[in-house]
Amino acid sequence: MTRTLILFIFISSTSFAQDLLVQSDTTEYYKLKGKYDLLIFNDIEWNFTNNVVRRTIYDSENFLKDYPKSLFCPLVMHDLSSFYQAVDSVEKAHSIDLELIKTIDDYKLVEIKDNFTFYFSDTSNRRFRRISYEDKNDAKISTLEKLTKYFIKHKDYEKAYYYLEMLKSTNRTSTSTSCYSTVNEYADLSFEVYYHFNYYKECLKLIERGLLQIMLYEKISLKKDSTHSELVSKYTDVIKKIYSEEEIEKGFVKQIKPSNYDYFYYEVYLFGRLYYLDLYEDDFSKLLGYKVDDEMEDKQVGIDLDNVLKKTLFYKSLKEGIK
Repeated sequence: MTRTLILFIFISSTSFAQDLLVQSDTTEYYKLKGKYDLLIFNDIEWNFTNNVVRRTIYDSENFLKDYPKSLFCPLVMHDLSSFYQAVDSVEKAHSIDLELIKTIDDYKLVEIKDNFTFYFSDTSNRRFRRISYEDKNDAKISTLEKLTKYFIKHKDYEKAYYYLEMLKSTNRTSTSTSCYSTVNEYADLSFEVYYHFNYYKECLKLIERGLLQIMLYEKISLKKDSTHSELVSKYTDVIKKIYSEEEIEKGFVKQIKPSNYDYFYYEVYLFGRLYYLDLYEDDFSKLLGYKVDDEMEDKQVGIDLDNVLKKTLFYKSLKEGIK
């Protein structure tokens, strides 16, 4: 029987900024923070008719009114925007996001440490602790990402470009996230914006690392999102803008063949660049619809994988027009 059901979560928040502890807003922020965390961990349905959700939204708004200069305001605004978005008040959330970015640099950097203690139902002695950190730059990065997506969706690419560049220039500073690499972290957003402005070479740099994965997992991506076909069309359009038909034929079409597969491993040169991928049981089940084991003949698996690749929209689009 699968363990376990979490019955209780003890949460405490402390600020590394000791001078804040004497301010009255500190206590009120911790109360709000406790409500936020309990809402999330209790998996409450996000609906504005839900009294708990509505009350938390009102309490957040009142905090911003009562303590407009509090160093906690960026974090409260960020959570408040997320709440409004969750209850389908998208434009209200958007207005908060704009205000947050407009004012966030006026606040000092304060890092909040959250201590989570999880108690399990099988025994009162079983527990584990998790510590996380956040500061205003976490809120800033998340909000800039939302604004970039918002303006891409509304096809205002000038503003999308503006917020994207601001996003890429904002460093992660909290203890939990500052050690993570940001290489191509915003590749999907960058691709959408750069493609609109015909920055095809920049687009190619964003997708060339993952060409093999894009093809192999295209069918899975389409199941998750039917609009993925539009993105595939843009990918192949970029390649056609950069490479000639002859280069596409020699560097791509003729490189896709059954012999690229060998014992749970796929290797291929595309446009002169080596791509390789280790494949596992789950991959074969999703891609081929059957389980692959040590006793199966590599040749047949290679043929089946080759068929998967050649049936993709990606492959068909690049092969189109090539005899």
